[in-house]
Amino acid sequence: MLFVNQAIAKFFQPKWESYLYVILPHPTEAKILMLSERGSYFLPHVRVNKSIDYANFITIKSEIEPELGF
Repeated sequence: MLFVNQAIAKFFQPKWESYLYVILPHPTEAKILMLSERGSYFLPHVRVNKSIDYANFITIKSEIEPELGF
């Protein structure tokens, strides 16, 4: 029975998704970047199909910059 459970776990692992929201300040004014769509405003964000260690700023930055065009 253990082998069957291991096989199932190997082939049917749930996908991990991380949602990263960022606050990007304006370089010279007291403003932040907000995006809009259909009359709603929201923070810039990206969805990443893997687990992210939120203490690892370099990894987060490398995932966000290409998505936001930086």
